[in-house]
Amino acid sequence: MPARELRPGALVALLLTLIACLPAPSFAQDAPAALRPPTGLTVGDNPNDNGHGVLLHWTPSPDDSLLLVYEVWRGPSVAAPDSAWFQVGTEPRGGASFVYFDPDPSKHGEPNPAYVPVGEPVLLRVRGRAGDGRVTAWTKPATGVGVGNWFHTGKTNILVATLAFGVAVMVFIARSRRGRELYIRPIPGLSAVDEAIGRATEMDAETFRRCQEVNVTGTFLFSRALAPAMKPAGGRIVHLASVSS
Repeated sequence: MPARELRPGALVALLLTLIACLPAPSFAQDAPAALRPPTGLTVGDNPNDNGHGVLLHWTPSPDDSLLLVYEVWRGPSVAAPDSAWFQVGTEPRGGASFVYFDPDPSKHGEPNPAYVPVGEPVLLRVRGRAGDGRVTAWTKPATGVGVGNWFHTGKTNILVATLAFGVAVMVFIARSRRGRELYIRPIPGLSAVDEAIGRATEMDAETFRRCQEVNVTGTFLFSRALAPAMKPAGGRIVHLASVSS
């Protein structure tokens, strides 16, 4: 059977039919997966402060490595719209706690909405934010109350040192009352002051005037005469004094 020659029009139609049957390439990119939120938010009193702070704890997001920061927001009530909430702080990724502290009831003459009152509940929630702007869902809001603490446990060493000093003073007072002579190491500076006061009480008016003229007036006149000569090149005049002179 003799082969038939395909006409150019038929060849083009065949090629177009084959191209139409090929699957169309997909240029659409898959949307990035949603970031999973942090969980388990708790809010309690921040220890060792004056009651104007609360301490937050949460379980980091399973996608913590993809996040940039955790945002801490405060709101008036659980049912309040998002527009009523405002950010009060951030914690870098990897963090699982945050101290929210604000003792100022006003700023720039206006009420401070971020103020943490003592003994009043504060409603907070947390979410994660990635570097590309994506955010996680919110944690469940949690409430905490700041309580003033009368003792800072981080300063226990100062308390121990103060008590030890007080006990030592009481022991020395008791020993002194029993008539036991106590040794007090002399301090040269105090001795010099005592000697200077003694000389001043024994000094007559003429001697006092001469000392003032030499030590005070003479120094003033010398400095005033020397300053113009030092001005072109610069320099400093240093005066020394001693209570034992």
